Amino acid sequence: MLYGKIIIFKLIVDEKIEISGMNPYGKNDIAGSSGIYVFSREILNNDLNTAGEGGNIEIKAHSLSLINGAKITVTTSGKSIAGTIKIDLDDRLLITGDSSNELYMKQSEDDFSNLPGGTNYYKSGIYASSFGMDEGSGNGGDIIISAKCINISDKGVLSTSTSGGGDAGKIIINADDLIVDSASISSDSKGTNIGGNSGEMSINAENIHFLNGANISGDVHGSGNGGSIIIESDESVIFEGEDYDHNISRITIETKSQNDNAGNGGKLSIFAGGDVLFMDGSYISSFSLFVKSKINSFK
Repeated sequence: MLYGKIIIFKLIVDEKIEISGMNPYGKNDIAGSSGIYVFSREILNNDLNTAGEGGNIEIKAHSLSLINGAKITVTTSGKSIAGTIKIDLDDRLLITGDSSNELYMKQSEDDFSNLPGGTNYYKSGIYASSFGMDEGSGNGGDIIISAKCINISDKGVLSTSTSGGGDAGKIIINADDLIVDSASISSDSKGTNIGGNSGEMSINAENIHFLNGANISGDVHGSGNGGSIIIESDESVIFEGEDYDHNISRITIETKSQNDNAGNGGKLSIFAGGDVLFMDGSYISSFSLFVKSKINSFK
């Protein structure tokens, strides 16, 4: 028995797409939030251990909004390889908020099992993840986004990650303006023992602004290596401000493990035609750093 590749999920809309909110009864068998989900899992039986490739998600529209915990995800477990998320928009991508303002209903008076609470709220975002914990786990998927304006705010997330031996996928962003406000962009290797590599992140925009505790990270927690972060701007790159929890806007590519098999940190490159500004305590934490700017201005 073979487990083949899932058919591509393709959504083409002339106007806007908006995905918002949660299942009022909490998490069901698939997910707790509104969204688009593609899962890839290996098939196990007594005779054969096979893993197919996950399906891709392709979206083309005027604009796309993910609000109040809504998600677009591709995930893999085991040896399966996750698909790619590709988004092409004429105007704006908005990722904002979490499910903390959503109304949840209990199935019964003593049923609290599926209801998020405290810090367990779902964050709006685009996710490509490899959850396999073994050395031979499949790689996570890539996220490729093209839009006039990309606005990620109020705990919004753009993330590729790996929890085991598979590598995290790439993040590729092309936009006129990128604004990240109290939100995050990350490609992390989270496995503490067997760890794949974090993915490369490439951002190309005329203006890039991270503010109010926003961050971009390519951290490694185990034996994997950090991926590179490449930031290119025709105009300015600005990091400033902190959020309500006093988290400062920042770039990190760090090796978190203190074990002998700890991986190497990644490389950060910034190219700008105008100012490169780190203000209000904003910072870079990286083992390797290269910056080139016509102004070459840090404050």
